[in-house]
Amino acid sequence: KGYNCTVFAYGQSGAGKSYSVVGYPPNIGIIPNTLISLFNIVDINSDEKVRYLVEIAMLEVYMDEVYDLLEPRKRERNKLKVFINKGEVFVYDPKDRKNMDKVWRAARDHSQAEAFRKLGDANRTVRATGMNPSSSRGHTIFMCRFRKEVRQGS
Repeated sequence: KGYNCTVFAYGQSGAGKSYSVVGYPPNIGIIPNTLISLFNIVDINSDEKVRYLVEIAMLEVYMDEVYDLLEPRKRERNKLKVFINKGEVFVYDPKDRKNMDKVWRAARDHSQAEAFRKLGDANRTVRATGMNPSSSRGHTIFMCRFRKEVRQGS
């Protein structure tokens, strides 16, 4: 149950994709604005029976391989696998096949969610081009899972 939303930014170098999606100070983009809004919901909750969970995942597709951008950067990065089951996409570590949630990190507050996003940005594969000194060479996928749990009974 729930809703899914996708923001897809596509265009040539310098077109404004990064500015729109993450922003540049003092202007923040779609992702930081969304995280602020989600944590505002969490922070104003006063119902003891309701608990919100926010989880972040950030992946990179580079040269037909998938990598977890929230893993500490190593010389040899761990390649992830993707499969689709009944229309649902799963990303998993082949060394840990049973753990379909391995790419997700729980964020306790807005600052931790932002720290995850910044870590993922720092781990992206970038190379200089004629148009941009830090052009991303891969495709970045930022995912946020926002769940509401309601405790039943008294």
